[in-house]
Amino acid sequence: MLDANNQYQQYGFEKLEVYQHAEDLVVKIYNLAKKFPKEELFGLTSQIRRASVSVALNLAEGSVERTKKEFIKFTNTAIGSLVETKSALRIGVKLGIMEQKDFEEVLPLIDKIFFKILALKKSLNK
Repeated sequence: MLDANNQYQQYGFEKLEVYQHAEDLVVKIYNLAKKFPKEELFGLTSQIRRASVSVALNLAEGSVERTKKEFIKFTNTAIGSLVETKSALRIGVKLGIMEQKDFEEVLPLIDKIFFKILALKKSLNK
């Protein structure tokens, strides 16, 4: 929907800093997964992509829920997907599918998102 200045109107989730970081994580994960072996396409590659996308999608969906309690439920799911993403990356390193340096490169963003989701959740509990 266009506003009076012919600009697309932002939804609430698009203004959330944590959501913006979650989008950045998806881009990093997709770019990183391009390096994975082709035989992993339906294994770890698919899993890690879906888990990272789930973080952003749950933050977006939760932001339009009617109650704070429902939004908190979605933040919990986003945290679960974020932890799943980190776990899949660790497994990828252990299996030799990805390099430790690639894992260490994305880890600070994962940590940032984790603590921002916790802060969001805390603010919703007030």
